[in-house]
Amino acid sequence: MRSAVLLVLLVLLATGCTDGEPDPVTPPVRVVVGSGLSTEQQIIARMYAQALEKAGFTVERRFDGGSRTAYVPALRRGELDVIPDYLAPLTDYLRAGVPVDGRPPPPTGDVERTARQLDALLGGTGLGVTRPSTATDQTAIAVPKTLADESDLVDVSDLVPLNGQLVLGGPDGCLEDARCLTGLQDLYGLRFAGLKELGTISGEPIFEALADGTVDVGTVNSSAGGIAAGSLVVLRDDKLLHPAGNILALYRSELPPAARAVLDSVNRALTTDKL
Repeated sequence: MRSAVLLVLLVLLATGCTDGEPDPVTPPVRVVVGSGLSTEQQIIARMYAQALEKAGFTVERRFDGGSRTAYVPALRRGELDVIPDYLAPLTDYLRAGVPVDGRPPPPTGDVERTARQLDALLGGTGLGVTRPSTATDQTAIAVPKTLADESDLVDVSDLVPLNGQLVLGGPDGCLEDARCLTGLQDLYGLRFAGLKELGTISGEPIFEALADGTVDVGTVNSSAGGIAAGSLVVLRDDKLLHPAGNILALYRSELPPAARAVLDSVNRALTTDKL
């Protein structure tokens, strides 16, 4: 009788069916989350880390990844597993490493086209990216809300009827920049009453000039806090003058699909306004 009981226990152990015995616990997968230099990247990296931990992953935070020239090689070496990045800037960085005779054209404001270009550049590198978020950090054209309301401004093209009436505030070098005054003139057909070069894009002088009426239109970063603080409206870049700065996660190909899904969910929840 005792032999029979032992036999039953052995069978139950072999089949994993013993009462009160838990299944073997799989150790949590470790994910090293990195970050670039900007405050925004570090905030998004923290969001990635928290979401991965909530999903059951063990997370190591390394938020000193430095510039793209440092953290992309670190990903390839396996020192990092994932880091937040931006669609067009990452594409531009990778295309610079392609010989000139085979180099693809520069990234554009077309998100899908640029995403396909980036996927091609990442082929064979051991790296991949999530789908781009709708949240962006890129050059944008902003106007005071009062002007937007009075003139029904939604798109940059809507400024055309106001040609010759508005002053543009841009960064230093805007006069000859293909993404600034020259691009606005050539691509959109805009004509301004004047141009004031005010330092850097989204610098305090541009927001101050928009606030006091020194300029009517300003070049800003789409996620800048000064937009909401200054009651500004970002006009849609309907002719795609500025390269797409959509947020995405750059990761090692070994990152488990479940972890990639977590990153995708974070990116889907992001909006430019939240940034």
